[in-house]
Amino acid sequence: MAREAKDGQFGYEEGRQLKHHDEGAPAQAGQGEAAMRPPRPFRLVQIQRVSHDTVKCLRVLLERAEKGEIIGISFAAMQADREFFVSNCGEAHRNPAFASALAGSLWYQNMKQVFGDN
Repeated sequence: MAREAKDGQFGYEEGRQLKHHDEGAPAQAGQGEAAMRPPRPFRLVQIQRVSHDTVKCLRVLLERAEKGEIIGISFAAMQADREFFVSNCGEAHRNPAFASALAGSLWYQNMKQVFGDN
């Protein structure tokens, strides 16, 4: 569901990541359908509250934007509670076709990393 950001400059959408609580423990009698599920292939781990590499990245982007080198961005941001939001600003907001190309390029880069082809 699209909503306006507090400052009203850009809209964003929020979503939820599926959180897994089943660790693949042996089934116990009376668990029903949950007992038939296979073990989860991955497990999310907690990270520190302040992501210093994220702060550094954002500072570099800000410096480049202040110099006029970056005129728009499309982004997805993950919050500490695993909620996320996506948005576009600047030229990426004014040109949704270009923003879609940016998002597609990001998806492609991430999939290469997922499958170890980088």
